[in-house]
Amino acid sequence: MPHNLRELTFHAGSNNELWDHGLQKQSGKTDEERIDNSIEKVANSLLPGLQKLQLGHYRVAAGSEEDAKTWGMARRWMGIVEERYRERKKQLLLEEERRAKWTEKRELE
Repeated sequence: MPHNLRELTFHAGSNNELWDHGLQKQSGKTDEERIDNSIEKVANSLLPGLQKLQLGHYRVAAGSEEDAKTWGMARRWMGIVEERYRERKKQLLLEEERRAKWTEKRELE
């Protein structure tokens, strides 16, 4: 999977045939927990540089009751990914400023 992917959108379908046959189904976790775990793995482990995570919303209004039913606690990952990106961007700007000051100081010497 590419590590330079900036935006990712998950869509939930209605065909649960493959979802219901996995080993995770036997783990005793709810569908909501399984979805949350899957999205966490993608957001943290597979794509740590992700800037925007979207869960559905191509037919369902964000924050609606249907949205909450579909994504449950996994919706929190959209905010986590966004906040992580903002912090990373802030750190990069600070590093650039430090480098520029250091370069300027070296040029004056």
